[in-house]
Amino acid sequence: MKFMVLLKSDNEIEAGGLPSEALLVEFAQFNGDLVRSGVLLAAEGLRPSTDGVRVHLDGDHRERSTAPLRGPKTRWPASG
Repeated sequence: MKFMVLLKSDNEIEAGGLPSEALLVEFAQFNGDLVRSGVLLAAEGLRPSTDGVRVHLDGDHRERSTAPLRGPKTRWPASG
């Protein structure tokens, strides 16, 4: 089974800031557990949404937008 852990973006993270120290420690412990169990495949992280695009699919029609996504409640980091 494969899974992905995401941290919902906010303005601070989009500006290049890091999550809180406590959250970084929790993620490090979680990643350590995954490594010890032999299931961690990758941990390279994601890029900010400013590097991403939005793709709208409607039947055979594809529309790509590089416009900024609206507000932190609708943003997720771009995949690497």
